[in-house]
Amino acid sequence: MQQLLIERFQNYLLDSGLSTGDPIPKEIELAEMFEVSRSDIREVIQHFAQLGLLKRVKKRGTVIQELNEDALNRSFCFFIFCS
Repeated sequence: MQQLLIERFQNYLLDSGLSTGDPIPKEIELAEMFEVSRSDIREVIQHFAQLGLLKRVKKRGTVIQELNEDALNRSFCFFIFCS
């Protein structure tokens, strides 16, 4: 489930038209969009934040720190332990 959600979220980021510095929707909105719990989406956001792709900014939410297909593919590969 988590692997599929990460892949879906990755595709969302690529297709969203968002760029560096843009905020992503709130956790509750993303949870509804992906039809998962808020805690599930929080884990996915945290995963991308730990890899430096997203950044949590106080009073602003979560923003795109780096958004390109190579970086997202590395993050997905990291999650599923690619070589």
